[in-house]
Amino acid sequence: MSRSLCHIVTTEDAGSRLDALCAARGLYASRSAAARAIEEGRVFVNGATVSKKHPVAAGDTIVYEVDDEPESVVVYGEPIDLDVRFEDEDMLVLSKQIGLVCHPSVDHAHGTLVNALIWHCGEENLCNVQGEEADRLGIVHRLDRDTSGLMLAAKTDEAGRELMAQIQDRAVDRHYIALVHGIMAHDTGMIDAPIARSADERCRMAVRDVPSAREAITTFRVLE
Repeated sequence: MSRSLCHIVTTEDAGSRLDALCAARGLYASRSAAARAIEEGRVFVNGATVSKKHPVAAGDTIVYEVDDEPESVVVYGEPIDLDVRFEDEDMLVLSKQIGLVCHPSVDHAHGTLVNALIWHCGEENLCNVQGEEADRLGIVHRLDRDTSGLMLAAKTDEAGRELMAQIQDRAVDRHYIALVHGIMAHDTGMIDAPIARSADERCRMAVRDVPSAREAITTFRVLE
């Protein structure tokens, strides 16, 4: 559950970046949390979504969504089969099966990849650079529950930071095979369209022309 709150920008804060202001005035716990909320379309300035770099003016009305305090999730190891393709002292490469959620949440508290990794490696042998909680142990990137494919998992914090940096810098190339409904007009192509949180379904992403949208580029080739 979430609720909407309101903040009026003072003269003292005029000219500040939106994400910096949200963090400085306690609207969100940190600047990164504020930036994430802005990118997800959960922050409005005078009724409109803007970028995190937007300079605010005195008298601006900021409406922002915050989540109610979640229930705590107890994370533990579970004997879930993992298809491990490579493993050394720093990392694993595994083939995630369809139906496996990457990490626990209040709505999905167990039966996740994190639970499987804790069982396989031991909690003390997994990186924890995604936060202080144990619900991200080993995770450096994600695949949707209904998507199968190879995933990287880190054992050490050093490996976790390096893998996340390479993924962010696009030094890691990811290829997927997709089943598409309909007729593909071209054998190859590129989809260059920004994506943001769907206006109709908050748990989905959609192509949107809004300031909070992120660049998304996918090249494709028809196999058959």
